[in-house]
Amino acid sequence: MAPSQDLPTEPTEAETDEAERRRSLLALSVHGGYQITDGLLRATPEGYRRLRRQYFPMATPAVLSEFSRLTVGDEAGLVGFAARWGTLGYSALRGECTPDLRWTREEPVAWIWAHLVGIQVALKIHQLWRRQDLGGISQFLAERRRPPHAWLDGPDPNKLVAEGKFAEAQAAITRSIVPATQDEEPEAGAFVVSAQGRNISLHLYPFDSVSPQRATWTILRGIINPNLSGVHAEISRWAGEMLEGELVVQAFEGLISVIYRHLFEIVVGGNVEDCRECGTPFKQTDARQRFCPPPSWARESACAMRFHKRQQRRRASAKPRDERR
Repeated sequence: MAPSQDLPTEPTEAETDEAERRRSLLALSVHGGYQITDGLLRATPEGYRRLRRQYFPMATPAVLSEFSRLTVGDEAGLVGFAARWGTLGYSALRGECTPDLRWTREEPVAWIWAHLVGIQVALKIHQLWRRQDLGGISQFLAERRRPPHAWLDGPDPNKLVAEGKFAEAQAAITRSIVPATQDEEPEAGAFVVSAQGRNISLHLYPFDSVSPQRATWTILRGIINPNLSGVHAEISRWAGEMLEGELVVQAFEGLISVIYRHLFEIVVGGNVEDCRECGTPFKQTDARQRFCPPPSWARESACAMRFHKRQQRRRASAKPRDERR
């Protein structure tokens, strides 16, 4: 996901209007460059000194779509995401963390991958639920059945992060999502990697003794609920300075909290559509939408542009040769 050269440096008018509607005029900053070294995502020394742009993440549901399309282990894709949207906010979250990371902007990549896996699982299982594909849910969960030693005997990613072994923690997460081999006797439950705030979580969700419906919502609760507290109402810092000023605002601790808020809005209601190009679910704001929502500065999302360009090439190739001259 290469950074675009035409990113606006300030929130657009449409983005500002939506942020005001949501009472969340809290902007995030994107620096001039990012890199991954030794299992940590961070701004480059040169990039940190250069502010590239600011935007309102609560008014930008496209950030969920773009994050969920990343692939575990694709560091170039993660750096490209950060170049567009900034870091996820590890240092801003409340909870346990190592002292050397408490006030820095460095983020363990293993922690990012854990959040990514959980969000992808939540989107997929909710997509199957919306289609009432109970057989698909059972199959999806069965593919995540693991033998007990796969998660009990493996290294604890949180301990590795606490010890500063960030690359080892990243490798542990990558190993955790590899399907069990046929010669391994699986546990009677779905093994799901996710994260709760700063803590990486390895959960075993039993499903053989419960219905696919109950399993679906147990997993969705386990993935989404612990991460919603990062978005909360609070009294505005500008309260009392002007009569028409907002008294209550929606604040957030980090970008990852906002991503879960957008995920929550998809899961709990509204018109949800699956992108015609990439298949990612998104919340429709217009009944004509068929693709992932574009960022506020673009008329079309990357998915819509890819689809339309492919259609144009097909139409061009279908014309008789003499018409193409």
